[in-house]
Amino acid sequence: MKPLFYLLITLFLYACQSHSGETENVNQPTDDLPTEETLPEMSGGKEGIPCNTDVMVKNSDPFTCLNYDDSLLFYYDAYTVSCINHAEMNGYVITITDLDGNVLTTTGEADGSSFFVGIYEHYAIIDQGTGQIRGLAVIDLDQNLTVLQESYIDNLTIRDGILEFEKQVELSDPELIPECPKELQGMEYGIGYVELFRFNFVEKSITGSGNYRCQYFE
Repeated sequence: MKPLFYLLITLFLYACQSHSGETENVNQPTDDLPTEETLPEMSGGKEGIPCNTDVMVKNSDPFTCLNYDDSLLFYYDAYTVSCINHAEMNGYVITITDLDGNVLTTTGEADGSSFFVGIYEHYAIIDQGTGQIRGLAVIDLDQNLTVLQESYIDNLTIRDGILEFEKQVELSDPELIPECPKELQGMEYGIGYVELFRFNFVEKSITGSGNYRCQYFE
């Protein structure tokens, strides 16, 4: 990590206090998180622009984020996430530290196609790949342990402590094959099926829902 980012994170660790309350505004900054106005001051005047938060996991923990020329910096109640542009690929090298500056995990350097998409409690959620079917990794930050490695398509959502995602599946039983919408009917190639899966953070278990839908695959 460049010296300026070490300085930014160090200054943030001294300035930020842990937030203990609950919030109903998911993915929105809390009062104890740095703001878009205070971050440039904390970074020695370095200017950034607000991050695009559309890609973040729905209902993940709130954060503040700024986008710099070669990096993204996310600030959480208990973590700082630094995403530095990979030197050769389109992804990021992702480093997550606690408020004492201890590195909890680093990922993305080897594959070059990792993207940080959220934290839920003490779990980091990482998107991998650049295609329609992407990789999904969940890292337990308390243990620096990957507790989920799966593929998925489209969106990620957390609902009642459960991470929901869809992945491609093969269906051979005619009774399970869903009726495709009209816009997909009659297409000769590219039609497949996806199933909704649920990952339980506490139990670290994954279950299929048995709910299927048609999907066009490029």
